[in-house]
Amino acid sequence: MNNCAVYLFSQLFQSFVHFITHKIQRCIPALKKDHPHIHEEELCEKVTKENILQGIVDLKHRSTILQEMDYQGEIKIIGGLYDISNGQVEFFVNQT
Repeated sequence: MNNCAVYLFSQLFQSFVHFITHKIQRCIPALKKDHPHIHEEELCEKVTKENILQGIVDLKHRSTILQEMDYQGEIKIIGGLYDISNGQVEFFVNQT
């Protein structure tokens, strides 16, 4: 991934868009701890994917109805990452 706009945006405009960037920022410390010598571009990719997975967890925790439907197999909550460079979507299913 060549464009880390979400990560850079969160770094530059944190005080202006706290609600949005907080969700992204919370993924960074654990990733930096687990990968102390990670290159910034790879960190951007990992933060993006972790944010998607955390969004799935958040959605389940905010709605007991969706959580129950997911548990019963009535729905499947997944995330996706659209790559604007090639039009492909990578899907993520939270394993928790």
